[in-house]
Amino acid sequence: MDKSIHTREHGVLVALLKEAREAANLTQIELAKRLKQSQSFVSKMEAGERRLDLVQLRTVCLALGVTLPELVERFEKRRTREDGSDGDQTSGVASPTQKPPLPSHRESGGSAGRRGSTRQK
Repeated sequence: MDKSIHTREHGVLVALLKEAREAANLTQIELAKRLKQSQSFVSKMEAGERRLDLVQLRTVCLALGVTLPELVERFEKRRTREDGSDGDQTSGVASPTQKPPLPSHRESGGSAGRRGSTRQK
């Protein structure tokens, strides 16, 4: 899982947040006041220099008059459209209907791969 702020997906998210702010006819200063944050916080968020956790993202959405599920739906549509895929292949995360691949025997730590282990009785 890539946690970098430099991913294409993070860029999609920050673009959506900026678009939502502009659609709400808010300046960065007005949004910052609603969030009880500095204008710098909003600027860094929109520039992609700051990552938001889920609680912060929800708070920003509410301040913009958008629900978190609405933003997530927009995010998935935009990400899929720009990516040209079904969305599941690039993220490495299985969709709710897709089961993740099972680990191979080596990855699961099966006993066949262990050498020199002793078993006490």
